[in-house]
Amino acid sequence: MTDTVSQQLNMLNQIYKESEDVYHSFSVKCGLADSSLWLLYSLYEEQQPLTQADICTQWSVSKQTLNSAIKKMQDGGYIELENSGQNRKTKQIVLTPSGIELAERTAGRMAAAERQALCDLSEDERAALVSLSKKHLDFLKRELGNL
Repeated sequence: MTDTVSQQLNMLNQIYKESEDVYHSFSVKCGLADSSLWLLYSLYEEQQPLTQADICTQWSVSKQTLNSAIKKMQDGGYIELENSGQNRKTKQIVLTPSGIELAERTAGRMAAAERQALCDLSEDERAALVSLSKKHLDFLKRELGNL
């Protein structure tokens, strides 16, 4: 591997780590665990009930991690679990009125900041960022899958 590729890889990994830190710091500022904030974010952005499987798939989060967040949010009165109609085992996660308020104060503010940061890029830059990020992730999955 060339020095340039090594330097670029190092820079990308630092950017990814710093991005994680930005979200974690915001979670702490909101008084929430990261997983709880992402649970609220999922429900807030979708504007409809979701199943645990939906959230795990969309956000690549483990079932155990999400279970912990669900339990905390349920105990706090921020979400309720309702039968989905698909079967008795599948429950939909629904924001309560206090959950909607919490989601607006936390996940809603985060989503607005993300949108503004993305809008600060040109349309071409946004398209390139999304396209190249996805392409890089696909290549990374392939390469790590071959190990």
